[in-house]
Amino acid sequence: MARRRLEEALQASRLEEEAAEAGRDVAPRRVPLAHDPHGIFSLGFGPAGRQLAVGFGDGALQLVDTEIGLPESSSSLQTGPLAGPVTAVCFLKAQPGLLLAAGAEGSVTAFLPPARSPVASLAEEGNETHALDVCRDGSTFATAGKDRHLRLYDTRTLQLFRIIKAPDFMAGDEFTPLSGHSRRVFALRFHPEELHLFLTGGWDNSVKVPPAGEHPFRWGH
Repeated sequence: MARRRLEEALQASRLEEEAAEAGRDVAPRRVPLAHDPHGIFSLGFGPAGRQLAVGFGDGALQLVDTEIGLPESSSSLQTGPLAGPVTAVCFLKAQPGLLLAAGAEGSVTAFLPPARSPVASLAEEGNETHALDVCRDGSTFATAGKDRHLRLYDTRTLQLFRIIKAPDFMAGDEFTPLSGHSRRVFALRFHPEELHLFLTGGWDNSVKVPPAGEHPFRWGH
């Protein structure tokens, strides 16, 4: 047993050294991006890793070819003239090339590059959309933000089909650890293996597992 552990440790050490050596051969380079002065708010790789979508503070998007380290031609996309920061970007595996962008003004915009204009736009009234992710098989995407509600959409139709509502304190709803978030939600991620399982994190210092059906939230700090 001790010998096997020693061999595993030596193998791990060799792999770390090889990875470090390979990293020394990669020269850093600066990629010029048209909207840099407005700040970068989000990043997202395409399914094959060939494309990198960059979301900016002025509502613009730019695509980068990761193999050559340069912006793609005709790569600047605009979510709208009054759009706020692009808070999340995500490519859809189920619909190759389709890119979703969440906006801080409460929107989700769909693009099909290289076309610069959006193919669809969804408004989340009263919300500031901070987080967006797509489930493992690409059939569903979810959003979260300021209003603390969690919204699930059909990626094929881009239609909202479910809202998991947060507690309404003004209406006297009871807040417990098994209810939704008490403050705005800034993070949302689907599980890489469990199809419809996802986690959310917010300003209430908690990570929650939203219900798949009518069951209450699971949670943790």
